[in-house]
Amino acid sequence: MVDINVVFNKHCLNYKGKVKLLCEHKGVLPKVLLQVRQIYDRIDTESIVDADNARLDYFKNNSGVCTFLKMF
Repeated sequence: MVDINVVFNKHCLNYKGKVKLLCEHKGVLPKVLLQVRQIYDRIDTESIVDADNARLDYFKNNSGVCTFLKMF
């Protein structure tokens, strides 16, 4: 948080002033009581172009729940 404040104070200048918003929402992850096991599999592909289709084919053939994150 300190680094963000330094950037804000040094570089975020406008002729009408500054506005800083603080998020008060803490989220819901601390409220989850069950421990969920997460399994990550590495899927090798021939090229980056084929990566999305290779992931989809892998999860279609290995039944289970698929959560696909294009970017994280």
